[in-house]
Amino acid sequence: MHGHDDPNFDWEAMADSLEVDGAMALPLVGAVVADLVAGGLDPAAVGHVVDVGCGPGVVTCALAGHLPEAAVTALDSAGQLLYRVRHRAAGHSLHERVATMEADLEHDLPALAPADLVWASMVVHHVAEPVVTLGRLLAALRPGGTLVMVEFAGSPSVLPDDDPLVAGGAWDRLEHAATASLLTRLGFDVIGHDWPAELTAAGFTGVTDRVVTFHHDAPLD
Repeated sequence: MHGHDDPNFDWEAMADSLEVDGAMALPLVGAVVADLVAGGLDPAAVGHVVDVGCGPGVVTCALAGHLPEAAVTALDSAGQLLYRVRHRAAGHSLHERVATMEADLEHDLPALAPADLVWASMVVHHVAEPVVTLGRLLAALRPGGTLVMVEFAGSPSVLPDDDPLVAGGAWDRLEHAATASLLTRLGFDVIGHDWPAELTAAGFTGVTDRVVTFHHDAPLD
């Protein structure tokens, strides 16, 4: 579910990069779970989590760590990535709580136990009909369950403010080119897109929109 437009794409070749992406997202996972707990979520009461478009499972295992009573179902359309999920879960002694399932968000989801929490990070912008897909995610939740949807809020920056590429404007030009490429590939402005409106159209209530910014010092471990 990472924009798998080409059925012959070699996701194993991409998996290491996706693991780095997942590791960089771990502060976000912790911040969002902490925010949910502050809003009244009891981690011990979460029995089932579905990680949609799980990739190699870095976030899947992090969710299992933050929610110690939950069974976590990891969904992705790439079997090579699901293998990595199982390997990672076993390495963290989470194999009894983490299950994998091959699924494609462009189609109906497989039969799942109702989820207390559905986590959908950087996947919904890939689908052709976001409202339809979000409706499927709503149906996967138990009544009163929570969807956490993570999408672009801006372009990432990998350079300090005083770097010559930033000061000279080259980095801004690169960001504009990357945004234009996304617009061409996806057909809409993913950074400026009104996701709360899409969620409401899909039937979600109590929608909140929050921007989370996190910083990593170099080098990354």
